[in-house]
Amino acid sequence: MNIINIVTYITINLLLFSSWYFFLFKNKDYLSFTDRLIGTFILSLTQIIFTEMLLGVVFKKLYAMPLFLLNISISSCVLILALKQRQQTTSYLKDIFIELKNKINWFFSVIKADLVLLCIFGLFLMNLIEDKWIDRTRELLGRFWWFGIAQEKFKVVYSDEIYKVVRFIK
Repeated sequence: MNIINIVTYITINLLLFSSWYFFLFKNKDYLSFTDRLIGTFILSLTQIIFTEMLLGVVFKKLYAMPLFLLNISISSCVLILALKQRQQTTSYLKDIFIELKNKINWFFSVIKADLVLLCIFGLFLMNLIEDKWIDRTRELLGRFWWFGIAQEKFKVVYSDEIYKVVRFIK
């Protein structure tokens, strides 16, 4: 998967999520922040499932470009509808960003105040970093194997169709 596909995927999902959040933000007096987040996830997931089903029925296969274009058009319409209902668009966006900033600050203050939550969050972040580090190390070692630089030897201790357990030989 190349970088352009990844950027396109992230951009479309951000547009999809933000359009539904802006749409639900107008009900901030009736819906709590958590209710709006849950509603945003439900509406976003519903849109994704609906567009995939619709394009699957129409084309009998699912192609990325029509899916992206349909999601962009639906999300753009929802975003325009959400922003059109407000007279003061800049103050509306400012309110949204202030609320998000306050919730993020609250989230990190709760994590900092509780040692157990801080440890769990730290382990979660280390897991993310470790997975990236291990992937990069494997990629680097794979390059060394092809160039003949690495001279390590391994003996297969156990193997089946999914796993292979090896032992390092000095």
